[in-house]
Amino acid sequence: MGLSAISDRFTLTRPDGRQIDVARIEIPSLRMNISRFEGSVAPNRTGENQGWRHIVFEVDSVDQNYQRLQAQGVQFIGEPFTYDPPGYRIGFFRDPRGNILELYQDLQ
Repeated sequence: MGLSAISDRFTLTRPDGRQIDVARIEIPSLRMNISRFEGSVAPNRTGENQGWRHIVFEVDSVDQNYQRLQAQGVQFIGEPFTYDPPGYRIGFFRDPRGNILELYQDLQ
């Protein structure tokens, strides 16, 4: 194919100090971040337990959507928080089947 879809690589620092290495992939109509952090890959991982960890929805305001969804009974996994750098605000919640979903806001 010859076309590199990796548009950026960077490291985020969580509020608890843990580092997350991120590769951003962008192609027409799709932007995806692939993240690696301590414990993100189990040493004994097999084909049976592969899969996605969560899906992200980019929004204009994580806090406004957090309040709106909470008012509708959505249960969040903790309070929204900010990664710094490069300045992302995120909040995690579960869908009715227990899948983890994320609200994402670019603060730059």
